Amino acid sequence: VPEPMRERPMQALSGGWQRLALIARVWVTDPDVLLLDEPTNHLDLARISQLETWLNALPREVPVVIASHDRAFLDAATNRTLFLRPEQSPVFALPYSRARRALDQVDASTERKFQRDMKVAQQLRRQAAKLNNIGINSGSDLLTVKTRQLSQRAEKLEEAANPAHREKSAGAIKLANRGTHAKVLITL
Repeated sequence: VPEPMRERPMQALSGGWQRLALIARVWVTDPDVLLLDEPTNHLDLARISQLETWLNALPREVPVVIASHDRAFLDAATNRTLFLRPEQSPVFALPYSRARRALDQVDASTERKFQRDMKVAQQLRRQAAKLNNIGINSGSDLLTVKTRQLSQRAEKLEEAANPAHREKSAGAIKLANRGTHAKVLITL
């Protein structure tokens, strides 16, 4: 910190220096966990680099949760990425950009499987319709039973099929545990 800034009151500092001072204050208290919401807001490139250095110097047993739109910062400061989704929140042991690519691959694979399952279900329904027509015309109970079985297989396949995730707002996120046992709790 430059010498002239050390004597200034917090309110006289710029937003970036205030944020850095608050993060530094938490950092030196040996926190149990760090929750950082948009920590790079108001920081210039040099201060972002300093924050990255601080975070990378933390002991590995201190969990750090970062919510940020700064992808370069996330790539430099993280080694695990959690994507919050309503149906499932996948975790990747990768920095953000690599985790995003891995998630896109998972979504593409899920979409291909979904399309394949829907195609098979549609084929089963067509076969069931043909057998039903033949069964009705011939009066065959066996074909009627087979029609019902094919329809049930198609229905089960459709129920089990999961479409790929579509990006949309996560909506409101509520944390179940309202209590905390952290040494320091701070809002930036």
